[in-house]
Amino acid sequence: MVTRVLVRFGMKFATEEVAYRAMLTLVEEAPLSGEAGELAALWLRALPTRSSEAIVRDAFIAATASLRNETIYTRNVRDFRRLYDDVTTY
Repeated sequence: MVTRVLVRFGMKFATEEVAYRAMLTLVEEAPLSGEAGELAALWLRALPTRSSEAIVRDAFIAATASLRNETIYTRNVRDFRRLYDDVTTY
């Protein structure tokens, strides 16, 4: 759900809508669990306050991926790697 929000929020042009909808149909949507929220909070507390506020959404995604033993594919490798190791750029 967090990924869906970030993808749609980041769209700059209406023409991107079709491509993003098609891409999102190819991935399994993982619900945000209480356990993922706890893990995200643990990671964020270890960062400086200013840094943690900037990547709170990434922390939810990283915690969910961690609990599911999944790789995160992103162009934002630097921020995700502050939280989780299994991150690959595309």
